[in-house]
This record gives sequence, C-alpha cells and structure tokens, in this order.
Amino acid sequence: MSQIFLLKNQTHPKDPYLENLQLLTPQNTPHFIPLLKHTHYQIQSLIDLLQSPSFLQEVRYLIITSQRAVESLAYALGQIDDTHRDITLKEKIWYTVGPATEKVLRELGVVQVRGGIDAGHGGVLSDLIIEDLKKTQDITGHDVVFFTGVVRRDIIPKKLTGYGISLKEVVIYQTVEREDILSTFRSCYESSKPTESSTSNKPWIVFFSPQGTLPIVKYLKEQPDLLKSLRVASIGPTTETYLQNEGVEVDLVSSKPDAEILVREMNQFTLKGL
Repeated sequence: MSQIFLLKNQTHPKDPYLENLQLLTPQNTPHFIPLLKHTHYQIQSLIDLLQSPSFLQEVRYLIITSQRAVESLAYALGQIDDTHRDITLKEKIWYTVGPATEKVLRELGVVQVRGGIDAGHGGVLSDLIIEDLKKTQDITGHDVVFFTGVVRRDIIPKKLTGYGISLKEVVIYQTVEREDILSTFRSCYESSKPTESSTSNKPWIVFFSPQGTLPIVKYLKEQPDLLKSLRVASIGPTTETYLQNEGVEVDLVSSKPDAEILVREMNQFTLKGL
C-alpha cells in the first residue's frame, strides 16, 4: 500500500482524482493537502450580469476554464429565475479547458460545451474559438465573455484580442494561499509514512500547479532524504518545468491533464518497480 499526497484542494461534491484512485488503485491511501482558499468575487455583479438584457440577447459565446469559476457561477445561477438560468445553460456556447471542468459544466446543466477533453490548455482552446468564429460572417462581430479569477494567465485574452475578437473578462472568484500549507503537509506525512521502506510502498507526491506549493518545495529541498523517499508526479509540463527550475526531480508527468490518465500512469509506474 502506498500513500499518495495530492497537493490540491479536494473538490466537492466529487473529486475526479479521488474517484479514480478509489476505483483503479483501492490499495493506496490518498491525502489531500489544501493549498488555496477560494472565495466568490463581486458575486452580486455576476448575478446582475446573468440577468441583464445585453448578456441574454447579445452574448452567445462564454469561456470558463476552472472548476472554481464554475462553483461561483453555480452559486450565482442559483440566485436567478428559471428563464434566465435556462438561457445561460442551454442556449449559449461554453468553451472550457480539460475534461474535469467540462464534466462539472455538464453536471451543472450546460448543454453546448466545446473544448474540454479536446483542449488541454488555453492555447488550444483559443485556436478552437478562433476557428469557430471564423465560420461566422464576422469574427469581430461577437461579444465573448470570459469568466475568470483575479489571477489568470494571459494566453486566452492575448490570442483572442489579437484577432480582433471583443472579449469581456468578468472576475468571479479569487484565490489566496493558505497559511498552514507546510504544517498540514508535515503533519499528514508524519502520521502516514510507512514504517518500512520499499519500492512498492514508496509514497507519491503529486503537483497540480505551482501555485501554493513553494513552502513544500523549499521544505523538501531542505530534507533531501525525505525527497528521495518520495515519487514525484506532475499533472503536466508547465508544472514539471517549475519543479525542475526549483531543483526537484520529477519521476512522472501525466501524458494528459486528466484524473484517470494520471492515476493509470502512476499505477503502471509503480507496477514496474521504478
């Protein structure tokens, strides 16, 4: 049995990583190390927007790329009437990144979702949006709304506005790093570390993003024996590069940012005795 330390907040009501770990590797024990605190941002402004005539009548294309944004959206949708909610969920076209966010959008009731599993990052999604709008008579004649957080990368806005697409960014959530990141990790590790060291039960530590992980990275670098006792996995190449730049060797990079794929590849890695 291996311990698996997931450096992420557990999503509710379901977490795809927990579901796949329980399904595919029930012999392992997952531990979530919460890194961030997420809160709604100017939620009344979002509620007002979703009910405004200009949004309902003029905006057809929406972008939302994180599950945290979907959580704020879901709360706001719960505050408006059925007619306005149905227009937003059923008549508008939603673009998203990755299968996890696509899944929660569909569970929320969104009918037209594009991107998702076919768009692993913002660059691919931007190209998809541009190609879709090129099929219309006027690529610049559409208002596109991007629901995002206070902190976000510039890839999507730069690409779309570079093509002359009218993009309105609406900040609907904010994220701050927790103050107890390192103490939570240390406590969790000390209470669950194996009594005997072997390749088969060597723990995993999984990085999903650079954000919030620096206290743990610094601690691991100060404890080289501890770092050597762990297998390090990254959800993708961007996080891998961050870890390498910090001097942390990565054992496994998921071939796609997908929960099932990551868990399968970790399991295969373990079975090979690496």
